Amino acid sequence: MDLRKLLTTVLALVVLGGVVLYALHESQARQPLRVISFNVLGGFRDGISRHDRAVAWVAGQQPDIVALQELNDYTDEKLKEDARQWGHEHTVLLPVPSGFHLGLTSREPIDKVRTSTEKGIWHGVLQARTFGLDVTVVHLAPKLEDVRMPETTLVLEQLAKWNPEKRQGILLGDFNSPARSDASYYQENGLDWPFNVMDRYLASGWVDVVAYHQGVMNRNTISIPTQLVEAPGISGRIDYILATDELAAKCTSARVVNEEDTHLLSDHYPVVAEFDWQ
Repeated sequence: MDLRKLLTTVLALVVLGGVVLYALHESQARQPLRVISFNVLGGFRDGISRHDRAVAWVAGQQPDIVALQELNDYTDEKLKEDARQWGHEHTVLLPVPSGFHLGLTSREPIDKVRTSTEKGIWHGVLQARTFGLDVTVVHLAPKLEDVRMPETTLVLEQLAKWNPEKRQGILLGDFNSPARSDASYYQENGLDWPFNVMDRYLASGWVDVVAYHQGVMNRNTISIPTQLVEAPGISGRIDYILATDELAAKCTSARVVNEEDTHLLSDHYPVVAEFDWQ
């Protein structure tokens, strides 16, 4: 092969390699941001088997952000051990006076951590910045609505103080409150639940992405109870992923993962949403 042909061949290979690398980069860049919210029931106090199955399930989802509620008896190191199994090196644990701790893990670095456990907020509020988003984890009071309404006022006031610039973000967790979008399900099943708490969050600009993508709730899309527990007279959706308007418009899918693999992981089903967010 003469020098000219050799140079032509090398140049062609370089160009081809560049095209392949660009295609791979573009493919990776288009991967959705996958977010999970999961109330894990008492920090898996009932045994290692449920813990291991739940951790394996989360790992199988390949999440980018995971918000956890009821991390009872968890330490920072214990949360880190779990998070490493689903590929996350960045974690924050918020120990709260009730003992039902909150946690956040991410594939990307976490900063701007803010927390509140003030009187009137039942379990606490955990917010941090990751993937360029303000991610806030909550677990509202398992009480009557007249307790959760003033709690909601405190939560919304706190969020406004933390984010006066109105940056894009996610608010997720166990709200212990039904949504008006699911009213027909409750009526059909003789459940007279008030919707004022979730109405307040939606009126404040948050968007219920699961309601938008999954539609009206049915028995196959409830978030409580699972087959792990018996809860007569209790059935519905109280676990949410809420997003700010711009981010909600970039949500490509969102659902309660109520299926065979999740029936026995907790008393709550996990919620998963994906966003076209880079």
